[in-house]
Amino acid sequence: MTEPKSPDRPAPAAEARDALDQRIAEALRARPAASAADDPDDELILRVLEDRASPGERARVAASPLAAEKLAILSDSAGPVGVGARYVFAVADGHLELLRGPTDPVSTQGRACELHHPISGIVSRIRIELQTSALAVEVKLLPGALAALRQGGRALDSAPADDAGKILFTCLRPDRYELELGMSGAVIGIVVLEFLSAC
Repeated sequence: MTEPKSPDRPAPAAEARDALDQRIAEALRARPAASAADDPDDELILRVLEDRASPGERARVAASPLAAEKLAILSDSAGPVGVGARYVFAVADGHLELLRGPTDPVSTQGRACELHHPISGIVSRIRIELQTSALAVEVKLLPGALAALRQGGRALDSAPADDAGKILFTCLRPDRYELELGMSGAVIGIVVLEFLSAC
């Protein structure tokens, strides 16, 4: 199967997130900048970075020197690929629950969770389903899309989208995965899916 070509591919998402946090901390220590009580929080800055913020929210970030500097550091570190989006799920007693993520689920059914996650201006659908003791991840993007499932940067599987734009990965155990999505031979986004087993 063909994998999206990813020259100069970034580090695994967990390491990338740690590196971003370190760069932000170093930059803020380098200059004495006071944070006002009404400064935008990190969640709002991430929404701006991921192109999910409203015009008013963008204006708030732009008006805050501290928030604007954080955004510049994140933008410079992330590069052209949307790295860093992370969804964390709990898996227990035959149920799947979203604990945290950059977007809210559009549908939850106990054993299934559906997300609509924007990647490079394209809204992708990611459906997670718990099938008996294993997980299935279905992605719907656009016909011609490619997806690679990785773990710690190591490729586990890859597949092209079918005529309906669907890509399916099955028989997954609770763990941490990087879902790398591509179009026309280029990586357009990476989404981290982390499943925590309470069993």
